[in-house]
Parts: sequence; C-alpha cells; structure tokens
Amino acid sequence: MKNETIKTYEEITPLDALKLLVENEGRPVKGLAFKDSGDMEWRWELNLEGVAVRSECPFLTFHDVFEQCAAVTREVDPCSVPEGVPPLEPWLAYVGKAGEVPPLDTLRLRSGGTGYHCNFANRWSGGSGYDGNGTMGQHYAVDVRTKWAQENFPEHCRIRNYQEPDAFEEWADIVQHDINYNPHTMHYLREAYELGQANPVK
Repeated sequence: MKNETIKTYEEITPLDALKLLVENEGRPVKGLAFKDSGDMEWRWELNLEGVAVRSECPFLTFHDVFEQCAAVTREVDPCSVPEGVPPLEPWLAYVGKAGEVPPLDTLRLRSGGTGYHCNFANRWSGGSGYDGNGTMGQHYAVDVRTKWAQENFPEHCRIRNYQEPDAFEEWADIVQHDINYNPHTMHYLREAYELGQANPVK
C-alpha cells in the first residue's frame, strides 16, 4: 500500500503560469494543482496547457479550465524519513526538515506538546530540539499518541495510523514458551484477560 503524503501549495498568478510555460518552451507544465474558488482542495497532477490572462478561469488544462493554480512547495510522507535520517519509532510521525516547518520547540511552548528532533547522535530524542552543539536538529517528528500532536498535526497522525500493541498479545509472545501452549489454552486465557479488562479490580 502506497503511503499518503501531505502537500503544501503556493498559489501562482496567471502571469507566473505564463512564465512557466515560456520557460518550458511552450510545452505543458506538469505537476501543478488546480481548483475553482468554491473547491476545498486542490486537484492534483494536471498539466497546465495554456493561460487566458483576462479570463475569469485563466488556467487551461487538457480537459478543463480553472480559476486557481498552485505549485507544490513541499511534500512529506509522515511514515518515512529522508535517506540518512534514523528510522521512525512506530509512534512517531515525520513532519519535515528544519526551515520547512516551525521549530517544534516553538510549537511546544505555545501549546504544551512535545516534539522530537534528530539529534547530533543521529537518533530521535524529545525535548527542546537543540542538539549537544547548541544547533537546531535538522529533522522533526511528533509523537502521535499525544493529544498535542493529534490537535496540531491531525493529518500526520491519521496517515501514520499508529495502533497501540495489544497487551495480551505481547504477554502471550513472552510466556508461550513457558506454558503448555495450545490454541484452546490461549483462547481461555484471552477470555479471562478480556473479562478482567471489562471488570477491573477497584
């Protein structure tokens, strides 16, 4: 399954679009996004074929005309990191490089959350976002388990889709060699575990 990405767009004017066509020697410009003023989201991966500068819908594609056009300025996959960056823990979602996103320590101070940065030892660590040399970490991630991350980076959390491990399954993996393992025994143990979860001792 291909991971979703989060794209950031910068709207361009008809004049900017015309310049792109000129720079591309009149050939269609690929990879632009389009929408009409009432649309909520940018339509993606259409080619700009032409520009009618004085029209209410100045951006021409092969099949349609649009009121607005944008270039993608940034694309991030919350589930993966660039080459050379340490792998993400299962509960971390990648949010981008320094300079592309506000420093997470600034966001944290505003809203009480915790960000993670890639530190000088090339590991993910929480805290201020500064490494041992006093410089800002180059890459940022957020802990999707926190309310702060879910409020400030909802799309990153949704795409990362972290599921807490099942406590019973973790326990069963550890003890299955220490008990006389068979499917019926594990079934009854699972039922007892779930009954205990539904009726905690007070």
